[in-house]
Parts: sequence; C-alpha cells; structure tokens
Amino acid sequence: MAVLTIGWQNPGRVAPEGTTVTTPAEGTTPEGAAETPAPRRADKPMLVYVADPTATEGFDKVEKVVLTDDKVAVGCKAFTCIRITPEQAAQDAILSKAGKETPRFVFISADYKNVEVLEGSKLSIGGLFGEMKTQFKKHYAGDLEKNVKALIKILGEFDKLANERSQLEEKKAREEKPSPADQNEWKKTAEELNEREKAANGERDKLLKFEPKPVA
Repeated sequence: MAVLTIGWQNPGRVAPEGTTVTTPAEGTTPEGAAETPAPRRADKPMLVYVADPTATEGFDKVEKVVLTDDKVAVGCKAFTCIRITPEQAAQDAILSKAGKETPRFVFISADYKNVEVLEGSKLSIGGLFGEMKTQFKKHYAGDLEKNVKALIKILGEFDKLANERSQLEEKKAREEKPSPADQNEWKKTAEELNEREKAANGERDKLLKFEPKPVA
C-alpha cells in the first residue's frame, strides 16, 4: 500500500549550492570569511538516511525492522525522505558534519538551521519515531502520533474492504444461476463497499495533509 511505502529520493546532496555550515556551538563565521546567504526554505523537514547497501552491520536491522514498522513508514510522510551513500554524505556541507556511523539518520529542519543525528544504539523503531515526533512539533501543528494511529486504523479498513470484496466475489462464483434477489443483494453490498472505500480515501487524504506552523 502506498501509505506504507517510503518515497526515498537521492538528489546526490542535501545542502543547497553554496552552503557552508558553521559549528553549531560557535555559530559564527570564521574570521575574514563572508557571511553565507541563508538557504531557501524547504517545503518539509528532511529525514536523511545515510546507508551503504553493500554493508551488513546494522543495515539489515534498519532495513528489515525499523523501516518496515507501520508507524515509522506512515510518519515518513511528514518528511522529505532522502537516501544517500556515505560517499555522497562526505561531500555534503551539512551531512559531512552530521554523525560518522553508517547507517545513520539525519534530521534537517526546513530552514536548514537545525540538524539532529541518530546513530548507534539510537537506531531503533522507538528512537526513530520518537525523533520524528520531536521534529514534527517544530514544523507542524497537530500531533504526529495521533495522526499516525488514525492513519493505521484507516489502513485496517482498507484491508477489511479487500477481504469483504473477495468474499463477495467468491459468493457470486458459487452461484451458477443467481436469483434476482441474489443479484440485488450483491449490488447493494458492492455499493456499500464503494461508499466505505470513498469515505476511507477521504479520511486518509485529510490525515496526510500536514499543516505547517507559521514561519516566524
């Protein structure tokens, strides 16, 4: 299902062209250097996954456990999800200074000013989703956890609809000479299923529209 599919992008870099990053603790530009123009604001905060597909240590856990969790996959819809290689990260003005381990996750705010790294023991379902909630609150109105729970409930409704449609088709296949009453019943059931699906689609689309907070 599309809601559970993470739409990874690989633009090759994260930092906008011409960006240089100062040390957060210092927050100053080196003496004699020109101020770096503030980069254009992104549409969403970013979740960057730095991963080497040829590696095995830590990679399988992240791929097969952390990223397959329903709430993590749904939560990713609030972020621009970028998958990048360690080599690409090393050449990026932001990522080269954001953590050292592979794999790792790097959260970058929409204004590129705040960076948070998850690596090592923090690479877990709870660690990733917890940081998602923290970053969500900084950028959006609402509550990510409530939103995700509602979306997962909607996904359960889609599963029920698929099962009930399958049962309806099996019932129709068993009747070689269905009566008018049977046909009317099947038609009514099909219409009810369509209405339920329409309502579920509407609720899903509503929940996937995240409201950004006003920019100060």
